[in-house]
Amino acid sequence: MNYIFASGAIGVKTTELFKENEYLTLQKADKGDYFKTLRDLGYGFDHVAYYLDDVITNELIKVKSQLLQVVPSPNIIRLWFLKYDLINIKLIIKNHYFLQNQDIKFDQAATISVDELKEALINNNFDKVSDINTKLLRSINEQVNNKMTSQQVSLLVDKIVYNYILDEAIRLGEAPFITYFKEYIDSRNLLTMYRAEKINLNQNLLKEALIDGGYVSIDTLLSIYQKLPLEQVEVLKLHYSKEVLEVIQTLNEHKDLSLLEKVSIKEILEKLVNYGYDTFSSGPVVNYLVKKEFEINNVRRLYFDKDIDLSKLLKY
Repeated sequence: MNYIFASGAIGVKTTELFKENEYLTLQKADKGDYFKTLRDLGYGFDHVAYYLDDVITNELIKVKSQLLQVVPSPNIIRLWFLKYDLINIKLIIKNHYFLQNQDIKFDQAATISVDELKEALINNNFDKVSDINTKLLRSINEQVNNKMTSQQVSLLVDKIVYNYILDEAIRLGEAPFITYFKEYIDSRNLLTMYRAEKINLNQNLLKEALIDGGYVSIDTLLSIYQKLPLEQVEVLKLHYSKEVLEVIQTLNEHKDLSLLEKVSIKEILEKLVNYGYDTFSSGPVVNYLVKKEFEINNVRRLYFDKDIDLSKLLKY
């Protein structure tokens, strides 16, 4: 798959990501003017939005549309944005089983229409489901049932969608995306394990919450669960950076997982550095999308914490 043209366009978009000056402008903006300031900086669509999530969703829709115009195949974009379909899938199933609420706010950055999801997951009708979505939705439809608790539904749907995304990336031979997604799973699982430790979660329940497919096996994480940090680091040093390990060693002191989350997702970008220059692969596209997520994370943090030191924002 030839990504040379796409890489040039992505290079331009990468230079448009917010830098310190834009973040400083946002920090100085009054909260009431924050959304207008974002729009003035080219974020989202040029119309009034009343919630931060709406502004960010508009930006994601814009990014998705722009990328689909330049990438040689829509597959990589579809796999990336399936995380927003995951949100909608769980909303539809849980509402059908537990809530019966008619007023649901679905994520507009998703790739699968809500009507398709409802036909497949509620009506068990695949006549109106596109071929590209049938495999995933059938898998969910066959495995999820109304005898499950809300939490069990969430955990199982997470596993099904994550495994599907990874399997599709492997089938397509998308090495940059495979690297990203395996690292993402490792980061997610590490945070899940330490969140479980904070509430003394049963190990069997932790096992249900962990996602298979990362570079670090579930068995490895379970083997160090609730052990001393030094023992954990001895095992994890084969898989995580020095910066991540240093944070783990201090967890007993401050119990704050926000720093661990920051350094673990930062590590994902570091693992993609070389792919970012490979113009014959999807590397620059994946690299840009990770940086865009960092930017969105920073935009959120600045909105809710105007006094944050800019040096504590995610760097890309």
